[in-house]
Amino acid sequence: MNRQTKRYSSFRRLIWALLVSTGWLSLTTGCKLFAPREKLTPVPAVFTSSPQVGDLFTTVNRRTQNVRQLQAEATVGISGVPAKLSGSLLVERPDRLRLKVSPLGMDSLGADIGSNEQQFWVWVKSGGVMADSVLMFANRQEYAQSQVATVMPLEPRWITDALGLVTFESSGQYQGPVTRPDGRLEINAQEATPRGIQASTMVFDPKTGLLKQKALYDSQGQLIGYCDIGEYQYFPEADAAIPTTMTLHFRPGTEIASTATIQLSNIRINGLYVDANTAWSMPNPVGIQRVDLSRTPVTPMPTQAATAEKQVAHNASEDSYLPFRGKWLTR
Repeated sequence: MNRQTKRYSSFRRLIWALLVSTGWLSLTTGCKLFAPREKLTPVPAVFTSSPQVGDLFTTVNRRTQNVRQLQAEATVGISGVPAKLSGSLLVERPDRLRLKVSPLGMDSLGADIGSNEQQFWVWVKSGGVMADSVLMFANRQEYAQSQVATVMPLEPRWITDALGLVTFESSGQYQGPVTRPDGRLEINAQEATPRGIQASTMVFDPKTGLLKQKALYDSQGQLIGYCDIGEYQYFPEADAAIPTTMTLHFRPGTEIASTATIQLSNIRINGLYVDANTAWSMPNPVGIQRVDLSRTPVTPMPTQAATAEKQVAHNASEDSYLPFRGKWLTR
């Protein structure tokens, strides 16, 4: 294994835990997280009985559209990384995102993840500890057509999906809602991509209409990852809600399985004042290796082990369900 391959492997868990499962992905159910809990305004109930599909879609789309921008302090805990990372999250829908986190405020370490209308990037900063820093990036259109996208189907919008900011399109293919054994509502969706049909499963609270869980599958039907979304903070002036906790799992049951827990605090929506020339632009560090992901050959993604579903079920809580295709696994 050459030096570049080793370096790529050492960063892979961090990249996936932060980006994916992202869209999406329970490390800390029932566990106190990093900062004192804020007193949250409860989200009001919208439905008194199981909603019709049109009513659910209208409610979800309206609340998503009400959040044009988001700013928050972020704390991230990643499997295999002993130090928690803290920093900030900026979002301007639909395509602009910036997540900058580091351990103990050390700017030379951590990660800078972002996207705009043309490209996305991941700058992993090592500060010279064990590995070199590297800036990975890709043009969005070129990446969608690339070889690496078949193995690492990154989508920057997964992070906004994990924030509950999903949108149902009139041209989309949806099935449901179906009431699950735990009483929540399930919607199954399919989307045509350059890599084939990509499927997802979304789970909503039956009273508030809030997204509580999302799972994503690749074109071969393999589970890419899933997210569990915790409590939401409600903003009555905008009739909008943002989760304060998200737990993400990527490729459970494989050798590259990763888990990340993100907690948000001091959340503010809309009225965001930032310098667009810097907030949504890829950084240009001097002397850092750059890797264009759309032009990087990669090895095939490991298949999920036969015991993946059993292992995830064993590790999870006993009173919820995982959206693995074809059946429900009680946790």
